[in-house]
Order: sequence, then structure tokens, then C-alpha cells
Amino acid sequence: MLGAGTAALRDVQSFFKYETADDFGTPNPVAGKVRWAIIRGVSQSGNFTRHFIHMGMNQDEAGRIVHEGAWPLIAGRRVANNSRWGQPDGVLELYQMGSEGPQWWHEWPDRVRDLPTRGILDRCERSHTCPKIVETFGGAEVFALKMTMSWVGTSADKDIPLPKNVRRYYLPSSTHGGGNGETTQAPAAAGSVSCPGNNWGKGTLRANPVPSTGLVNRVRVALRDWVMSDTPPPPSQWPTLKPIKASDGRDGDRNDDADDDDRKGGDRDDHKEGKKPKWQPLLVEPTQAAMGFPTGVPGIPASIFLADNFVFPVLDYNWGPQYDHSEASGVPTNIPPPIRHVIKTLVPRVDADGNELGGVPTVQRDAPLGTYLGWNITAGPGDVGYDGRPFHAGQVCNYVGGMVPFFKTKAQRLAAGDPRLSLEERYGTHKGYVDAVKAAANNAACQGYLLAGAAAAAMGAKCTGPIPAGFGNDWATLVQQAADSDVLCVNFVGTPAKCTDPSGL
Repeated sequence: MLGAGTAALRDVQSFFKYETADDFGTPNPVAGKVRWAIIRGVSQSGNFTRHFIHMGMNQDEAGRIVHEGAWPLIAGRRVANNSRWGQPDGVLELYQMGSEGPQWWHEWPDRVRDLPTRGILDRCERSHTCPKIVETFGGAEVFALKMTMSWVGTSADKDIPLPKNVRRYYLPSSTHGGGNGETTQAPAAAGSVSCPGNNWGKGTLRANPVPSTGLVNRVRVALRDWVMSDTPPPPSQWPTLKPIKASDGRDGDRNDDADDDDRKGGDRDDHKEGKKPKWQPLLVEPTQAAMGFPTGVPGIPASIFLADNFVFPVLDYNWGPQYDHSEASGVPTNIPPPIRHVIKTLVPRVDADGNELGGVPTVQRDAPLGTYLGWNITAGPGDVGYDGRPFHAGQVCNYVGGMVPFFKTKAQRLAAGDPRLSLEERYGTHKGYVDAVKAAANNAACQGYLLAGAAAAAMGAKCTGPIPAGFGNDWATLVQQAADSDVLCVNFVGTPAKCTDPSGL
């Protein structure tokens, strides 16, 4: 029955796109009006989108392409709905299906699980019905939703090539689905973050505010233009083991010469005296030392980085001889299944503040107000926010992110033993902060990852252009939020209060 639902979605879309009436003579209300179709899914429906393509369902019964574009958001696997006892709503908790078979687009060997060399696009490549694909995700998908296996495979030793019809955009240091975008030096106190899933309880860290809005808006425009006009979207950006060059066939328009040293894996100090930055992998072992995560950040104990507490690994289950572990189909007879392997998982390297390197440029990473995390810590007895559920205390709080704000002054941070620079040390004044936000927004817009229109041009944006109707002017929104914020502000007016200190706008 689950498989019938997948076919039904294909048939409905094909009907609206190609037919004049159904088998009973009911007219198609949009007959002849659909030229392109895009399938878009968020989280679980994004996992379904990947599954839909893997099953070859983007080809209808007449052999025609169903969707010209596809966009799985914050989705790192495929739903398990093509076998008996399927679990399409699972979130990869213990003994849940969802990581079986190829999780990567391009065909790639699966030596750890000893499975055939395959990829999600195998079927649509044979039928010439593959859509143009963009995928967007962030930190929480790495730490809790097992995303990096789709980047480096089960061996976790090489970057898997991206096909020409796929673009990948990673939003660094973000929570599942993005945060509320709040810009303040005094975020809400810790203890209010709820951890999703069964038996997790509350998080000990503040909510992660890094928004996905700017990237999502930009990708909406990019995918539409790619599908309708064949306009190439911005280059893919995600943490990798090695630099991705245009000549290696993985992502033909990736710009490896962009002026974004942290994204490329170089250390900032390497640029002193004109030294060329030395590449360092942006994907590393999930340990504090390998990540380069600073010691002494308030609220983050060293114990969180222990293997039992940190990133969630992929578990390779033996579902029995009647189950096809490559196709994720058939009849599982081992219930519960034995665990054959624990698949190695990698995570992004971080900078001196603990913010992730790699991915698309963002204002929050380039002009931060704190350490933004794709993970939180589950509260236990004695922790702020503890709600009586001790089952995962001290472990990553499932797929929700966190934040540790910077102190305002140097004296405050030194008293707390915080190694991260204070807001005053970073920006000096409110205007200094706004200037940093403008520079970060310009970096994102000029590289093609942030919409900046006429309002942004009037505010001093360097790289602007037309914005289609219905899309936000995200450069202007981010910079205005910074100008109105309380960050290092002295003078306020109105309710809610807005800063009136000089901002340079």
C-alpha cells in the first residue's frame, strides 16, 4: 500500500501535466497550462522526494518525465516505504529503516556494507528522466540525521562526485529548518528548547537563531530559473575532504577562487604576509580535537564530544535473507535486526569560535553574535530546563541546534574563562557591528547566495539585481535588523525599542 501511494503521486502529477481528462472523462482543470513541474519536500517529505527519484517514479507510465526539477530540503536519507513493515515516518532511531541502500546521487561503491555500486539517480539516468536537483540542509542534519554518508559514502574517505544535474547548498551551524533570525546581544535564556523525537526532553543551550530564509529564497529563484531558462544556479557549497575543482567533473561551475578563506579550509593566520592558505579538510572526525572546537565555551562540557554522546552514526542492520539491502525492498525477517556495522560519520571543522566552516557564506558566521551549533545538549537532573526525562541526558539533543552567545565585554568573558572574543573586542561599537553585517551580506550576495535588490542598493549593497515578485530583499532585511538591534547600542527609541546609534546607513 505504501508503494501504491508513491505511484499515485507520480500519476496525479503526470495527469495534470499531460492529460486532458481522466479515465472517467473528468476534465483536467489545468490541461495545456503546465510546462514545467517541480517536486519539493521538507524533512520527511524531502526524504520521500529522494525515494521517489530512486524508485524511478519520475518517469510516468508513458515514459515521460514527471518533474523537471526537484528540491529536497533538510533531508538526508530516503523514506522506507518499499518493503513490508515499511516505516515512512521514521527518524532513524534504533531499529528504524531509512539508511539502507545508496543515499548518494552518483553511483558509488558501498564496500563497508558489501553492496552493489549504485546511486539514487540510476533509474532516471537510464530512462533520461532525471530532474534538475537542488538540495539544502544544515548542521542538525549532520549531527542527528546522518547526512554525511551521502557526501562520503560508507567508507568516509573520499568525496562522492556530484552529477551535473545536482547542486548542494549547506547552511553552516544551523538547526533543523533554520532559526528565527533574531539579532540581539541578549537572546532568551536557556532551558526552553524542546528536543524532537521520543524521550529527549529539553536542551541545555539557547535556541539557534541562524535563519534559512535567505538561502531558501535564493534557491527558490535559482531552481526556477534553472528549470525554466537553463540558467546555471550558484556553485554548490558544502564541507568536503578535498577542494572541489571545476575540472574534476563533480560540480562544473564551482568557484574555488572565491574570496572566502574559511569556506576553502584555509586558516585566517595563513594569510599574514601574503602566505597562500594551506588546505585543511572541512570534514573531520567527530571529536573536539579534530573539529578544532575551542575549550572553555560556557555550557559546553568536554563530555559532549565523547563517542557515546555526540554525532548519531548510521547503523547497518541485517534485516534477513528476504530483504534486499541495496534496494531497501522485500520482507525483513530479522526483528529486531542484528547490527552488522556502525558506519563512520564525519562532521564539519569549526573556526576559533566553534562555528562551522564550509557551506554557503552567511551573515551569522561572518559577523557572529555567538557560537551557533547544529546540536544541543539534552538536559539531565540539575540542568536548566530538565523536565524529568533522563534517558539521553548529556547527549546530543536529537535534531535541534543551539547557541552560546558572546559576552559583551572583555572583562565579562575573562571572568567566565571564555576564550572567545567579546562583542566589544570584535566590533567596538554598534556601527562596527552593522559594518560587519554589511560586509558579510555583501560577501553572500556577491557570491550569489543572497538576494539583494533596489532597497539593498539604496542601503549601500555592492552586488544587486532584480528580484522576482513575491521574494524578499534579504540583504536589506538582514542589514536593517542589525541597525535596529541592541548589539552594542547605547540609545534607543520606540516600542519595541530600536537603536538610534549611528549605523552608517
